[in-house]
Amino acid sequence: MWIEIFEQVASLGRAPWVIGGDWNVEPSQLWMQHVAPRYAGFLPGSTDRKSTCYPDHGEPRELYFFLLSHYLKNSVVSYQVMPRGPIPTHRPVKLVLRLDGLREPALWKPRSLADKFPAREKTPKHEQPPPYGPSW
Repeated sequence: MWIEIFEQVASLGRAPWVIGGDWNVEPSQLWMQHVAPRYAGFLPGSTDRKSTCYPDHGEPRELYFFLLSHYLKNSVVSYQVMPRGPIPTHRPVKLVLRLDGLREPALWKPRSLADKFPAREKTPKHEQPPPYGPSW
């Protein structure tokens, strides 16, 4: 599933993106070594990473995190691991962005397809449109 997610991210081109969730792996297993060099993004927060999952058996690990495009680097206001909530083994993660921090245009004018397809003539309202398909 990660490949499909990151293929979609790659298809966005220069548009800013944010993805987050329960990845079931730590950031170093997914992001830093395999994905970051190809998709020009970053892992927000300090280098002192905090655990987000406290299983009944095993060591606490950081499994919930956000990944952001580098276009949002100046937009991160805060990144926090919240206190334990209703599920005692999980700690949610909160990301706050200031979108006026975007320095480059995020939206670009779409290219026109007019030159790729021939224009169809409009049928005057008093005439029936031509039949499509076989005439049987």
